[in-house]
Amino acid sequence: FEIASAYVCDQKRYFGNTIDDWYLQSVYALYCSRTQQFDAATQLYVELLSTKENETSPCYVIHFLYAQHLHYECGEYEQAEEQYIKAISIEDNWAITYWHYAHVLAKLQRYDAAETFLKQAHDMNDQIPSIGAHYESALQQLRADKMHSQQQQQQQHDEDERLMMQTLQSPTNATATTLESPSPQPRSHHHHHHSREDVDEVEVGIAGEVSSRTAVLQGDNGHKKKKKDKSKGKDKEKKKHGAVIKNA
Repeated sequence: FEIASAYVCDQKRYFGNTIDDWYLQSVYALYCSRTQQFDAATQLYVELLSTKENETSPCYVIHFLYAQHLHYECGEYEQAEEQYIKAISIEDNWAITYWHYAHVLAKLQRYDAAETFLKQAHDMNDQIPSIGAHYESALQQLRADKMHSQQQQQQQHDEDERLMMQTLQSPTNATATTLESPSPQPRSHHHHHHSREDVDEVEVGIAGEVSSRTAVLQGDNGHKKKKKDKSKGKDKEKKKHGAVIKNA
């Protein structure tokens, strides 16, 4: 706190005593964050954000420093993203904000958006040492992380499919499937197991059909016999008539 106070005093003298106490608290919170006093830093930032002054006139510095505390010291990437966005909404012309915002997006594995904001920070001000000196390496690292993430996702997908197939092909699952499957029903043979009444009915029908066919055949034979006898009578008459003519 003494170091932060001395720094703020120097800054006040430089800026003509125009620095308010909130700036002192912000610098002290940053000091606590860097010295791993995370709970104390978080409490200070929350108190600064909840003041009436910050509610009526939000301060870029408080949101930006709180975002860095959440990002680099606490690993709370989603909360850090929220604070970066608030800082950008207050002051949208600071390249360094976009630079750190891109890095927190990379932690959230939103690689395309992260690359967009890295390029934007570089285009806005590549004279900032942390941007100009590290832009190319940061871009390469971002693309490598993206490729590695995609490979991991593919490996996880393949592993999930392998485990699923292994589960389906396991003996336990096969046994369960067998137990769950209904037993096959015996094939029905309708020509067996006829009742006595059915057999009698069929036999009566067959006997009737045979009798009918026999009657028809007998009728045909009688008709043929009559026709044959009639034909013989005609032959006798012809012979008789021929003999009469001959005698005459």
